[in-house]
Amino acid sequence: MDNSFGPLPYDFEPASREGEQQPPNRGRHHGYRREIELWCQENQWRIGQVSWCLCGKCQPMSSAEESMCCREVDPFWALVETLNPRPDVTCLTLHPGFEGCCLNPFVLQVAYLAFKQEHGPLQASTHEYVQLSTFLNKITIKRS
Repeated sequence: MDNSFGPLPYDFEPASREGEQQPPNRGRHHGYRREIELWCQENQWRIGQVSWCLCGKCQPMSSAEESMCCREVDPFWALVETLNPRPDVTCLTLHPGFEGCCLNPFVLQVAYLAFKQEHGPLQASTHEYVQLSTFLNKITIKRS
């Protein structure tokens, strides 16, 4: 076999068995959707106010799903707690890597492509797509 053209796509992909169907919701996180919905139902009181904020930087949001502080999400806050030496960081947005990882439009594009490959396209409403596009455009314009 002549490998002068570099690696071949799908060269080591396992073959699917005949008649085998892919599950409708790929990815390991699809089971959490119901858990999130229940949490949102129980936390409607958070909408439009910030008494639940632990970091001091949260803003009033229009949905319960968005009304969560970075310090309430253990994997997020662990990113701050593992910094060495640990600066005086009270919010994840003050983490030294936040701007490069979370506000860089190119990093966001790559992250979305990886998400899409693992989980399939976003199941978001048109409104959510418009919000995402607006956010990415603002970041791109701000950096120019």
